[in-house]
Amino acid sequence: MADVTGILTDKTSPAWQFTLIDSEFQGHGEAAIREHEAALTLIRDTFRDVPIAIDIDPQYYDQLWVKDNRFENISSSVVVISSEKSPHQRDRF
Repeated sequence: MADVTGILTDKTSPAWQFTLIDSEFQGHGEAAIREHEAALTLIRDTFRDVPIAIDIDPQYYDQLWVKDNRFENISSSVVVISSEKSPHQRDRF
């Protein structure tokens, strides 16, 4: 059975960004990464055969930076943003 989520994280201390470089996610049941307020930076990561690559928890926002990533066979959404109208939500691809 596939793991439900690859990485589960929330705000880092003392609010530094969470950077993930050259990692690979494959076959997770719900999301490769589920997070909120992690200031997530993804560089050269691969997401394959997952329903959702990055899921930001409801009622939270994030500053998401994505550079040179691969998304293959994502069945639902690459990114789920529940608080897209928050003035604090920032996304850069």
